[in-house]
Amino acid sequence: MNHKDILSRAWKLLWNYKVLWVFGIILALTTSSGGERVWQSSDNSRHVDSESVPSESGKEFFEGLKVFDKELEKLFTEVIPEEVTATVITISILVGCVIILLIIASTFLRYISETALIKLVDEYEATGEKRTWKEGFKIGWSRTAWKLFLIDLSIFIPVFLVIILLLVLIAAPNFLWMTDNMPAGIFGSVVSMGLFVGFIFLIIIVAAGLSLLMHFFRRVCALEGLGVRDSIRAGSKLVRHNLKDVGLMWLIMIGVNLGFGIALIPIVFLLVITGGIIGGLLGLTAGGLTSLFASGEVPIIVGAIVGSPIFLLILIAPLAFIGGLKETFVSNTWTLTYRELKIFESLNPKIEAEYLEIEGDEEIPEADL
Repeated sequence: MNHKDILSRAWKLLWNYKVLWVFGIILALTTSSGGERVWQSSDNSRHVDSESVPSESGKEFFEGLKVFDKELEKLFTEVIPEEVTATVITISILVGCVIILLIIASTFLRYISETALIKLVDEYEATGEKRTWKEGFKIGWSRTAWKLFLIDLSIFIPVFLVIILLLVLIAAPNFLWMTDNMPAGIFGSVVSMGLFVGFIFLIIIVAAGLSLLMHFFRRVCALEGLGVRDSIRAGSKLVRHNLKDVGLMWLIMIGVNLGFGIALIPIVFLLVITGGIIGGLLGLTAGGLTSLFASGEVPIIVGAIVGSPIFLLILIAPLAFIGGLKETFVSNTWTLTYRELKIFESLNPKIEAEYLEIEGDEEIPEADL
């Protein structure tokens, strides 16, 4: 496989087919890293402090919780008026509902955009036809988008459960402190810390491997029309049969992502300064005008309300656009890689038979292979 040619075609496709930018920007806004987004939650495990050692069998910790609970109850019953508490609770519920709706909407848009990107690029490579952004949304709004979501879910849930189980097992040696035996407690903490370090390495390896496979699971599903289970099986086989070419492309894309991150540092710095200056000036102006007829903290609040959105807009809008171009290029690259591998597979009767077996659920006699 000519990796350089694929990267060149993906780059030209990025600039010649600008409708793809719409879906790339949506992906940039709804995800942080295309193929790797499913595994972001696993990074939260790094915040587990395996070195923490409960003193006196953990009694101090639970006593602290009881004191905190009593103080919190006192705060909401004696210090803060009931009307204020009710208002805060109402606002919190409304904000929570808005956040949930935004999460649902962003999830829909993410999978619709990813489906559209994959199918539009494949169609353009096959026919040379360019679609409008409206047609792209119609293509993305399909059962394929739902199946892509189910693929992510079918991978994420088992991995998440395994992570939770491993964390419980890693923390288990710390319970030796419950024996009030200092040497045993220290030994348990050392073992737990060592297991946690190994756990981090394991998570990195598994996340890297699955992030690579997910590109092919999604493209098999979107372009071959297979179900969730068959897409995972066929995608795994495709990677296994072309491990060298796929692995090299994966390393190249890691380099692309690293280069993109490094190049983004001065851009972010410039945007922060620009946004701070413009947003700060507008905020100061709004606060100054407000101070003519209001006093106290009101001008400061008004200035913050005016300046903060301007700052965020100046910072987020360009980053979303640049991130969208990157997401589009990455998606183009993996779709073109998939197409090249499928062409190679079609020239190999034995491997092609395996895919026919997946698609038709028919056993292929060995004599025909």
